[in-house]
Amino acid sequence: MSTLDILKETRRLLEAGWCQGTFSTDKDGKYVALCNDNVANYCLAGALAIAKKKVEASGDDLFDAQTLIIKKARGEIFTFNDSSTKEEVLALVDEIIKEAEPVSEVEPEEEAKPLEDVKCWAMCFLQLPP
Repeated sequence: MSTLDILKETRRLLEAGWCQGTFSTDKDGKYVALCNDNVANYCLAGALAIAKKKVEASGDDLFDAQTLIIKKARGEIFTFNDSSTKEEVLALVDEIIKEAEPVSEVEPEEEAKPLEDVKCWAMCFLQLPP
């Protein structure tokens, strides 16, 4: 698995339930340990830790995911989580996922299009034969 997989799972966990001030809470908002079966909500840091375990990613991938979040949040993960709304936390993760997703291959005919534009320009303005 990869850093991107961790980020996507983190996002899924946060969407399902988010909290502040602690790694995780139960459905009533009371603290429970991350490994507890009754966890219903995660903070950003807690969600990252559980996501790493769920997608069976490496410690390096978790470190990379944390680094991306720290850079984008411009500070500590806990501080960002606890001073933001759920929507702001999700938006940050969404932005990082979007930036981390691979760019799709360009179709060959799309690659040729700029050349066709240059040829058309040359024919029109320089009055070159087709």
